Amino acid sequence: MSIILAYPDLFIPTVEIVLPDCEQLPSSRPTRKLQTVFETDAGETVVYDFQASRSVFTLQLYPLSADHVTAIQSFFNDTVNAQAITWELQDSKGNEYKVRFAQDVIEPMQRGVSAYAMTLTVRVI
Repeated sequence: MSIILAYPDLFIPTVEIVLPDCEQLPSSRPTRKLQTVFETDAGETVVYDFQASRSVFTLQLYPLSADHVTAIQSFFNDTVNAQAITWELQDSKGNEYKVRFAQDVIEPMQRGVSAYAMTLTVRVI
């Protein structure tokens, strides 16, 4: 499958970037429960459960062409303005997510003559 970055959504995008299946393994999609846990002076454990969870994950992409890198940078800087706007992602397994960037810097790394690596960290909304 391919990886798709789409704004505002996957079904009717105004901006869409289609990448090859270049996510490096292992891939991970962790979910974090929002809780506060502390121990009282009497030795009791108290848990405040906020009944919510948050998922933040990173896509390690390699190899990317120079055109893919330019498109991702334009998407990050111009289309969604880094963290300000939500967009949709389809990962290499076909899972769809409504996300925001969870990073303020995007940096492609050249690993070969025309092969680039890039890391995208997103927060599921």
